[in-house]
Amino acid sequence: MTFIEARGYCRALDADLISNKEPHIFGFIAPYFTQTHGKCKIISKKSKNPVKTCNSMANVICIRNNKTPRIEPLCPHGFVYNVRTSSCYFVTTNKTANWEMADKFCLNIVKDYGLESNLVSILNPKEHEFVLAMNQKAGCAASFLGALGNSKNGKSWSWVDGSYFPSYTRWSSTNPDRNRENSILMMETKTGDWYNFHPLEIPQQKACIICKISL
Repeated sequence: MTFIEARGYCRALDADLISNKEPHIFGFIAPYFTQTHGKCKIISKKSKNPVKTCNSMANVICIRNNKTPRIEPLCPHGFVYNVRTSSCYFVTTNKTANWEMADKFCLNIVKDYGLESNLVSILNPKEHEFVLAMNQKAGCAASFLGALGNSKNGKSWSWVDGSYFPSYTRWSSTNPDRNRENSILMMETKTGDWYNFHPLEIPQQKACIICKISL
């Protein structure tokens, strides 16, 4: 996996990538990703100098500390923090039928804070419950999810924030619709199921926007 995929995979397990303070614990597995303040490195048996590119492929070692309480960071105004995902979330009921407009809204909403926000990615069942509860509280019939894909083969899907897509899915029984080659993703609030639509296709009900900042 790449660094972004590896970090997303670990966070889907309610864990995180090992930091460079514990390489001696897992020295028997190499190469693997490690991180310091969110920056990536690759530890290799062959070289003490870490590979600098985050796009390199490496093994994944996740670590979870159940004893040390986590300090909640400050999220921008209007965002809600989720300790399980180490992420901030924002929902708006200014509904839109355009996925591209929703994506741009999330990109622009925290621009003044120097942060990066995207349409929400959902990486595990607990995060799904959290996002679904936000939908229900806001009175949204549906919401856009931050994923793009080619449903003709059923596999070519990716989260726009770079997270590992196959870590968790919640497709409806009739989706992904393989007749829609280039698709965006939506979640229905009533069932919590996922549906794919062509970007220019207008759903029956306009959707709310949920933005996510991965810290």
